[in-house]
Parts: sequence; C-alpha cells; structure tokens
Amino acid sequence: MIYLDCAATSYPKPEEVRRALDRAVRSPLGNPGRGGHRASLAADELCFSVRRALTLAFDAESEERVFFCKSATEALNLAIFSVLENRRDRPIVVTTLWEHNAVLRPLYELARKQKIRLRFFDPEHPTLGGRTALKRVLAQGAALLCVFTCRSNVTGRRTDYQAFCKLAKESGAYTVLDASQEAGEARIAFRDSGADYLCFPAHKGLLALPGLGILIASRACPLAPRVFGGTGFAAQERAMPAALPEALEAGTLPVHLIAALGGALEYFASDAARGAREKTKLLAQKLKAGADALGYRVLAQNGGIVLLNHPRGTHSEAFALELSQKGVCVRGGLHCAPLIHRLMGTQNVGAVRFSLGPFLADEEIDETLRVLQKLR
Repeated sequence: MIYLDCAATSYPKPEEVRRALDRAVRSPLGNPGRGGHRASLAADELCFSVRRALTLAFDAESEERVFFCKSATEALNLAIFSVLENRRDRPIVVTTLWEHNAVLRPLYELARKQKIRLRFFDPEHPTLGGRTALKRVLAQGAALLCVFTCRSNVTGRRTDYQAFCKLAKESGAYTVLDASQEAGEARIAFRDSGADYLCFPAHKGLLALPGLGILIASRACPLAPRVFGGTGFAAQERAMPAALPEALEAGTLPVHLIAALGGALEYFASDAARGAREKTKLLAQKLKAGADALGYRVLAQNGGIVLLNHPRGTHSEAFALELSQKGVCVRGGLHCAPLIHRLMGTQNVGAVRFSLGPFLADEEIDETLRVLQKLR
C-alpha cells in the first residue's frame, strides 16, 4: 500500500508518537482532576506538560488559554458560537471561498436561523487580489467575526492570513483561524498572527492521533462552553465553573491521545522533522512533473499536495477507486470544501488529491507514477 492521503489523516506516525502512547498505556494514569491520588495527579501532570508544550510551540498567551477538544471541527464550532450564538442583531460574518465544511456548516446554520448575515471573498481574487477583495467586503458593513483558513485542504495553497487578520482587527472584528492544514506544516506564532482563536487537529500535519483537536484563544475574546458536565471541582454549582481551561473541557480528557500529541511535539522539535518536510515538497514536485508528463490535468501543487484529474474526464471518485485497487490511497471528490471547487470549475467531477507525508520514500512516488501510466 502507498498511502497518499495525509491531508485527511497522517500515516505513518513518528516513533516519538508511538513511544509516548506506549508509555501512557503502560503507566498508571488516572482521571485528571478527579482525585488526589498519584494516578490522577500523574494524568494531571501529563496533560499540563502537553498544554505547556503547545503554549510554547504556538506562542499562546498562557496555558489556560489552550483547550483540548475532540476535533478541529469542535474547536471551530466552539470559537464561532462563542462569538455569535447569543447575538440578536444579525451581525455580519465574513469568510473565504476556500473554507472547509467545518467552518461553512456552522455559519450556514446560523444564517439559516437568521442569526447572522454571511459574506464571502476570494483570498486570491484574480483581479483584485485577496486583500483588496476583503477590504471591499468589510467596507459593505462592520463585521463582528471573520473566519479564515490558513491553507486550503484542497490545493495546499496558503492564504495571506496574517494580513487578513490585520484588516479584520482594524475593522473591529473577532478573528478565527482554521489551521487544520497548516499546523505541523509551518510554524504559527499565535500572538503574531492577529487571530483571536486558532483551531487545529492533532492527527494531520502534527502527525499525532485522531480524536483530539486544539483551540487556542486570546484573553480579549469571548468563550462560552458548548458541552456541559463534570469538571472535577465545584460539583455543587449548577453552571459550569468560570475557571479556565476546565470551563471548556467538561468530561474526561483523552489522556492517551494527549500523550501521543506530546510525542509528536517532541518529534517536531528535532532536525529530522525539518528535513522531512523539505523532502516531502521535493517528492510532491516530482509527482506533479511526472503526472504532467503523462498527460494528466494537474490543477495544483503546493507543499505536499498534488491535485489532478484524469485526462479523459473520469469522475474523481471513480478514478480514486481505480488507484485504490492498484494500492495507491488518495482522496477524490470535493474534499468537504465545495466552494473552492466551484471556483476551480471542478464542482461536477471533483478532483483527486495526492497528499504526501514526511516518511514517504522515493520509490513509492516512482511506483505511483507507474500506476498512473497504466491508468491513463
């Protein structure tokens, strides 16, 4: 099997992740915050150490502004609804045409309920450019919230998100960054980004495990829980406690997934990680050049992502299935981001996304190109 679907979830994992998970499974870890015994305290210490590592790696304001969620989708919902849920004035929300459904569907739901007015812009407008396109939208009326992806999950193309955040903040809006495809691919300094909220998963570019997302929030932005339940203290209170991060982390934390993320952060501090990222880009360029030479319609290549379609116009999902039957794992369809496909004119057939990881071998790209040659 040749695995080329790392934009969906990464594989394989670094040894540091495997070792951290193994240690956690073999250690007497209790329920964090749910007792004063050694096992519970050990779980507390583990979760804090990873929260601290995230604070340093992403330049968050403090550990209590770093929250563990079950996914980036939950983190994005938490950020979006913290700003918008209780508004009665139908504020304007601005977002891009590159967004994933993890952003679009919460906003569509709020628009459907007539709680917001939703506006879009193209972050790479062909005539205006992204900044001017955003300025024009912001000039139509003061926005309360702007949501930007850092990097398209379809094309791998990075947005000018720092400039977008600066423009949004100048207009008085809160800002949310979806870093689902950026975290692990490039360094993000939260305090320099201009964002109020930063959301990303553990299992994509960070190379940890599914089932864990992270929300980083500034002190200036509102936070409101979406899940209610036990926190291990203030049990007599009917409302969630005000203390952070517990106010947003009801229920038992996924201690073993957090441990695995700690291993991933250890890997990313190594020289090996930096070298692997560069190798991934070179292999993606090799795949693009080879596919182009074979007559495939190459739509994009950025970082480790190569997006293409079959020269005969085969539907992308059918073509992805053919590749799977030959042992090459890729993603066809619309990739949960329908608006960018509309921009590219691929809304009817989608596109096949090859997304490379840092542990891919040259020989695997050579074999992928041989498969593409057979399937022309």
